[in-house]
Amino acid sequence: MTRGVHAGRQTTLQDHVTVAGIGVHSGSPATLTLHPAEADTGIVFLRAGVDGQPDRELNAHFRSVTATEFATVLGDHNGPAVSTTEHVLAALHGLGVDNAVVEVDGPEVPIMDGSAEPFVAAIDQAGIAVLPATRRCIQVLKPVRVAKGDSYGELRPHLRGLRIETEIEFDHPLIGRQSIALDVEPDLFRRELARAAGIADCPLLTRFQIVLNALEGIDPLG
Repeated sequence: MTRGVHAGRQTTLQDHVTVAGIGVHSGSPATLTLHPAEADTGIVFLRAGVDGQPDRELNAHFRSVTATEFATVLGDHNGPAVSTTEHVLAALHGLGVDNAVVEVDGPEVPIMDGSAEPFVAAIDQAGIAVLPATRRCIQVLKPVRVAKGDSYGELRPHLRGLRIETEIEFDHPLIGRQSIALDVEPDLFRRELARAAGIADCPLLTRFQIVLNALEGIDPLG
């Protein structure tokens, strides 16, 4: 198993691996299987057909993003195909997997524990294989900034890999002002980032808890 990102060559999975859970927004059971893929495939989502509909195949590309409210949704001209893709995509990128097919049998990726860690564990179980093809990367040559209100995101040139410098501030006693700066590589991603979870407002958090209670056979109404 490759623990570090191979700087020169592309990677994929050594084997198939499956995880199952529920969709946090739909409450429906969901199964996700990660498959090895050939060089230059990239990350491809395969939404299994339902009710006699054909399978839908989508590249994990910014042009495939149809919504980002509460979740990252991928779709095409036929509409949304699969939601809540952010955690499995973070795990694949964080561990340096360039090529994989992500097969999902429902409208969204299972939420698992709300972080990328279960997907990291699944990828580690499958193993990472180095392919003979050369890895292709995007090099940022000058700063690029997108802003909305007091918030902004900026890409700046960096000589070695991906470095994240981020800061948040929320008027909440459990959050407040926080910042972190780190160079992302597989072992650090496993140790520092994989278990990070999104921030949910009370209605969404309540809905998530109701779904978890239902799976555990607990009456959500008491």
